[in-house]
Amino acid sequence: MADWGIPGKDTCSVELLDAFQRCGRALFYGGLNNSHSGNISQRDGEMYWVTRTRSMCHELSAKDVINAAVDGTTDRTSLSREAIVHEAIYNATSHQAVVHCHPRHAIALAFVLDGFHPLQIEGYGALPGLVPVLETANASASPELCEKLAPMLRDYPAVMVRGHGLFVGASSIDEATHRACVVDETAFYLTVTMQLGADHAALLKKPYVAAGYRPAVRP
Repeated sequence: MADWGIPGKDTCSVELLDAFQRCGRALFYGGLNNSHSGNISQRDGEMYWVTRTRSMCHELSAKDVINAAVDGTTDRTSLSREAIVHEAIYNATSHQAVVHCHPRHAIALAFVLDGFHPLQIEGYGALPGLVPVLETANASASPELCEKLAPMLRDYPAVMVRGHGLFVGASSIDEATHRACVVDETAFYLTVTMQLGADHAALLKKPYVAAGYRPAVRP
């Protein structure tokens, strides 16, 4: 297993494995992944830990989390199919963790919108506002996706890829998972309010949206 990364460090720590397992379950049970979709990674210096190809993110074991080189020199045979995209994100941004998932509400909304803003204040606690939608001919595990997506994640921590899914960058797997969940919540609220005939432009001007999500102030 030495080919996978740092000698003597072929198995991730108990704490990191726990984070992979905890967040993988959250994504699945939250409806953001199906049985075998999605992938998760955490940077570790010039290496990164990433889920194995065809692994079930809600049933991960130590053998399902593999160490690989950020520079792309590792044999990708056992890595997640999207490992090439994770590497591009790490090389183009300061993100230390990446979550890719398939949130149902957000995927549906991204078919008809080129971007969307949270209506709920919690959305602004996890996101800077806009969740942009990227459309590209080769929307999965392609050099074209890497070239277009990675720079976008410098400016936005969450980007929807039309017809495919969501990519999120963050400081940790937990933070990336939280952001992913908030994106799907945002899409759900937007979809329901669209069905109700709401004026989104007016809703975005509400004072609670302008104030954003901030720590409570002691009286």
